[in-house]
Amino acid sequence: VLMMAEDNQGAIFVVYPDNKIFRVVDEQAELIAVPESWQESNRLLVARDRGGKIWCAAGSHIGLWQNEGWQTVATLDASVSAINAAGASGVCVASGGRIYRLDDDHSVTEVGALPVKSEAMEILEDRSGAVWVGTFADGLLRGDAGKFERVATSDLEITSLFEDAEGNIWAATAGGGLNLIRPRMVVLVGRQAGLPFGSVISVTEDAQGSIWAASLDGHLARQREGRWELFKAGADWPGTRATCVAADRNGGVWVGTSDRGLRCFRDGVWQDAPKGAGMASVGIRSLFIASNGDLWVASLYGNQLWRVRGRQVQAVNNTLSPEAVQTLRGTSVGAIRALAEAPDGTIWVGTAEGQIRKVQDMTLASEPAIREPTPLSVRSLLVTADGSLWIGYAGEGLGHFKDGRYRRLTTAAGVPDDFISQLLADDQGNLWIAGNRGLARVSLADLEAVIAGRAGRVNARRFGSADGVTGVQPNRDYWPSAWRGSDGALWFTLRNGLLVATPDAVSQNPVPPAVQLERVIVDDQLVALYNGGSPRQTQSGSNLMNLQHAGSQLHLGPGHRKLEIHFAALSYTSPENVQFRYRLTGFDAGWVEAGTRHSATYPRLPGGDYEFHVIACNNSGVWNTNETELAITVAPFFHETLWFRLGGGVITVFAAGVITLGISRARYRHRLRRLEARRALEQERTRIARDIHDELGSSLTRIVMLSQPEDDDSASSHPEMKRIYETARNLTHTMDEVVWAVNPRQDTLEGLTSYLTAFAQEITAAASVACRLDLPDRMPAVPLSAEVRHNVFLAAKEAIHNAVRHGKARVISIALKIQPGGFTLIISDDGIGFPVGAPVRPRNGHGLENMRARLAAIGGECDISTAPQVGTTIRFTVAVSPHGGL
Repeated sequence: VLMMAEDNQGAIFVVYPDNKIFRVVDEQAELIAVPESWQESNRLLVARDRGGKIWCAAGSHIGLWQNEGWQTVATLDASVSAINAAGASGVCVASGGRIYRLDDDHSVTEVGALPVKSEAMEILEDRSGAVWVGTFADGLLRGDAGKFERVATSDLEITSLFEDAEGNIWAATAGGGLNLIRPRMVVLVGRQAGLPFGSVISVTEDAQGSIWAASLDGHLARQREGRWELFKAGADWPGTRATCVAADRNGGVWVGTSDRGLRCFRDGVWQDAPKGAGMASVGIRSLFIASNGDLWVASLYGNQLWRVRGRQVQAVNNTLSPEAVQTLRGTSVGAIRALAEAPDGTIWVGTAEGQIRKVQDMTLASEPAIREPTPLSVRSLLVTADGSLWIGYAGEGLGHFKDGRYRRLTTAAGVPDDFISQLLADDQGNLWIAGNRGLARVSLADLEAVIAGRAGRVNARRFGSADGVTGVQPNRDYWPSAWRGSDGALWFTLRNGLLVATPDAVSQNPVPPAVQLERVIVDDQLVALYNGGSPRQTQSGSNLMNLQHAGSQLHLGPGHRKLEIHFAALSYTSPENVQFRYRLTGFDAGWVEAGTRHSATYPRLPGGDYEFHVIACNNSGVWNTNETELAITVAPFFHETLWFRLGGGVITVFAAGVITLGISRARYRHRLRRLEARRALEQERTRIARDIHDELGSSLTRIVMLSQPEDDDSASSHPEMKRIYETARNLTHTMDEVVWAVNPRQDTLEGLTSYLTAFAQEITAAASVACRLDLPDRMPAVPLSAEVRHNVFLAAKEAIHNAVRHGKARVISIALKIQPGGFTLIISDDGIGFPVGAPVRPRNGHGLENMRARLAAIGGECDISTAPQVGTTIRFTVAVSPHGGL
């Protein structure tokens, strides 16, 4: 078989060496007759256009398959050597060293002529309209607007041409294998391209379009009309070692030197540069041309900065101390190695030790909004059209400052490099980054979306070996280290030359890559493979699952330890920039950003059903929407089965019920025993109170009655009897208190209040002191323990005695305030009080200390406030639980 073509109905046209054409339909082949005029041709060619029509070339005749037969539509002057699809419809043909296009209306248009002695073997018109011609011995030719140029290939004999869905051109050769041809977007300009030195540290473009470059070893060169020329020391270059170079819009080129200040090239000659402010003989590291024409000059060592306006040189004040400036001189610690200008004319400065400052009133001022825990060394600065300040750090990613807000992104957010040496922007809304990992391009819109929190990761387009460049290592420390040309080209300085990027040549790839599962490995054993059902696999007895077909389902046993799923994206346009996302439903909470990683690994999965999904994006960040899926079923262990869980659940519920019932019954019995013990205790307390009252009380009453004097005379004549009487009477009162304290019927707030107020009224009446009571209208049912009642009563009793005996009060007030969780008892008098700061005890006692100790014993508080001739107020605050405890 020499050639084949398939029409839009699925019929296949097959050409054989004997000029026979067969048409295959439904696996049946029939010989197709050709017109008599074609039979003299020694070669038949067939091709399908993009509309699905089949064309044939025989000698100088061109035919079209119509109505189940060949129809001659055109005859040329010479035999056709190649035919293929052209544009949206029709075909291109090569005939007699010329290229023609035939449209659907059968009109013939000449496209152009091939170089002399070029014999066309294959032809192709791509989507952009360019014509590609593969020759017998003259390589690959590309024609645009009638002009052809040679494209280098691995062999000069081209046997086939093809354009894939992404716009790549594939050329098959007779001895050099398969070639992939894409537009060159980045070009390395080194010694092979005529650059007179290797490492470049600074680059600029002058007003005439010439490129200037300074080398690491101090040489200066200029590219003019495509050729590089080196400035030799002496008449051509009145300086020593060049360190940086920058061109203004008025035709001047400014060159910084390592020890002789500034030089200027204008109108074809070297001119004296402005001098002053200590700039004449210092080394220069950085140059920057502002939009208003000012030239900003930074010193090689330290962080000195000057502004050159016309012939005037003015030094910028530094906010560092003179001692710090002196310390930095002679070192590169504080070197200014990046400058940029904001839309409002603000000049930004970045230093090696991590300072980002701006020039305000000819003074270097810090920006407080740009803060980092530790200073981060700055390698590059760039201000974009929207006013954003972009900062390239050494090892810390990309900084962004706009409208007073600062944010820093690293490789974790998709930034292509954490070591960013050079930054440039193009007209397509992209940021170009040159760093330790090479050259990359990131959409500014993607960066802003991540900064604003609308996205979590940016998609970077890297340029590497697939684009014809390898080992890209950008330079830094001198400014400008990168330059945007007047034609939009971007120039980056490298250790091995200059890298030139053409943003206009970077076309948008609209075709998202299809994703295919490659293999599945379980516990380091291959269990599934793409095309696993091929005869080679089945004959080997491997019995691998076939991942080629949709709807595949993987079954895993319960004892697996690790699952690996490998996948690939079918994209040939910069495949190193293809990125993946995957998720395992039932395990992953969301999409997992895999970046350029081609596999997913999972630990042992619990029994159940899962679905693995994976998608990918191409080099332009276009994601496919058709998810590649793999169903996974994991057999459960016995203890993971539904029946086991149901049975276990029933048993667990039953056991929990039995345990809960047992615990409840135990708690009930324990509570019952506590109630019985409490009841017994209360009965015992009642018995003790009754016995004390009935037996001891009646005896004391008889003693009081028998010892009571009849009159004062008898009392004076029998003093012993009077002491017996008073002692018995005091014991009667004490016994009454003990009976009240022991009696469980009084374990309430109402019992405490009633007994206390009765006692107070008795004491005040005997002392001729007025007693005022402020009690709630309705006493709440608040239970109190005997301990609480007893301590509160004794403390209140002490307070009342102090007011009567020592305070010389005329009025004593007792108030009870109820609050949630407790109560406050307030006892106040209008007596003499005592000075603030005086010892809080009477002269001959410890009453106030006792009150505080009693309240502290029950978790309460005693607060005493007093002043001379004002009186005293004592607050007893007590917290009680619903059961009367503390």
